[in-house]
Amino acid sequence: MCDRSLNVHGSGGDRWMGQRRNGVIGVLKNVVALYEAAMELKKEVMEWRNLRWF
Repeated sequence: MCDRSLNVHGSGGDRWMGQRRNGVIGVLKNVVALYEAAMELKKEVMEWRNLRWF
């Protein structure tokens, strides 16, 4: 009985760690996507500014 509860607890911990790792990867992907979008936007704003001034 004690063994079984330890096993269940262990797998639960592994599952939690897996979800947490996936969450971190998801956040990193979102950060990269936001960064790329910001760079694109910055480039467009720079081009628009140049067109406006010249």
